[in-house]
Amino acid sequence: MRWTEDDGRVSVFRSPSNNSNGNSFDFQGRQLSCEHLTRRVTRYEHDGTATVLADSYQGKRLNSPNDVAAHPDGSYWFTDPPYGGQLYEGEPDVAGGPSNAGGKLNPRIGQPAGFVPGRRELPTNCYRIDPSGRIDLVVTED
Repeated sequence: MRWTEDDGRVSVFRSPSNNSNGNSFDFQGRQLSCEHLTRRVTRYEHDGTATVLADSYQGKRLNSPNDVAAHPDGSYWFTDPPYGGQLYEGEPDVAGGPSNAGGKLNPRIGQPAGFVPGRRELPTNCYRIDPSGRIDLVVTED
């Protein structure tokens, strides 16, 4: 949703939003979003296109990126907790996954057609996306 200060209107800002959370802006004024549903960090360019900055680490899908911040050196830092593994936050794990161990949650409820649920593959971590695109693990769950 978007609130316009000039006239007090509320309107749809981005649809679908992919359960975006932790939105911020970089130093060039581009919106950064953490998408729980698609398990990725995206940057919206000035022309409206989306650039995926991160969706995996060492071949494993991210959990549910939650907060992202730009650094003056051109890097982006983001957290990746398991929040999006809950039914009301994004995409629960398939039956037997860490956030759906009992298999009681149906990860397809409320999701778009063709949605294929996944299993949580990484612990909670904090990452840094280097300006070159390399993703580094900065702080581990431990």
